[in-house]
Amino acid sequence: LFHARFPKTGIDLAKRLQLEEIRAVSDDPSEVGMDALFRLGFEGHTLGLPLVGTQRSVRGLTRRHLREAYHRHVAAGNIVVAMVGDVDPERVLRSMEKSTPLLPALTGDPFAAKSWSPPTSLRRELIERLERKTELFFGFRGLSVRSEERFALELLTTLLAGQSGRLFDALRESHGGVYDVDAVSWEGLDAGMLALSFTTSPEGEDGCIKVFWDSIHRVLNDGFSDEELQRAKRSLIGGFEISCQRRGAVAYRLAYDLAYRLGIEGPGDYAGRIEAVGHEQLAQVGQKSLGDEGRVEVVLRGRA
Repeated sequence: LFHARFPKTGIDLAKRLQLEEIRAVSDDPSEVGMDALFRLGFEGHTLGLPLVGTQRSVRGLTRRHLREAYHRHVAAGNIVVAMVGDVDPERVLRSMEKSTPLLPALTGDPFAAKSWSPPTSLRRELIERLERKTELFFGFRGLSVRSEERFALELLTTLLAGQSGRLFDALRESHGGVYDVDAVSWEGLDAGMLALSFTTSPEGEDGCIKVFWDSIHRVLNDGFSDEELQRAKRSLIGGFEISCQRRGAVAYRLAYDLAYRLGIEGPGDYAGRIEAVGHEQLAQVGQKSLGDEGRVEVVLRGRA
């Protein structure tokens, strides 16, 4: 990490692997749909760019570009280390102090907000594919990683498309050909997105869209039952506790929270934050996200 050389052979190999990944993304309908969703939803912002880059951008990378990026990030004040396990903290610190070179100071604020205007009305895109199926993606206004409402939005995501979630049940009951019902709540530094998606046959597209919006409107108007809320909470907390059985997952969460200046809550605080979400807070975040007219839609439709 501290003595990176960036040899030409290593750069060539890394670029070749990334170009292969870019080609693989274009073959995956889910990746294509999500990339389009972010491009439409975050137009004019770096969040709208594909995460793996483009053929042109990756081919154009040079050793100079990599070294410039390296020196921007590997700087004093921009590195977080988290260790979880049977370690002696003082001994670890002494060892790190001996092996860590004097790093340059961080230049600029890595958390400076980027100017961006979110959509104020519907943005829609149709992409034709060879597959004999239709995949629909809906992107709604999300939250930043620092928002205190992000736990309510995470719960809403599970209530919509988790196992026995509202959308999952409604779509599967009305159209047996629906599958891959999914919901993802993604939070960034400046903004976020709640993405909902499902796959169906071309013949079932119109009916599924009607069921989808009927379900969204019922959520906005009537909310969820106590039983649904408790079931979703148990699912989230149970999944989180299982992940925390791995020390690496705990270390990752601590490092993430510190790096993004979210403070140190610790894994034990997650359950409390989820349990604290009530119907009122859930309704508020639902209106802000699902009730916002500035949404984006992407349809991947098989050619007739």
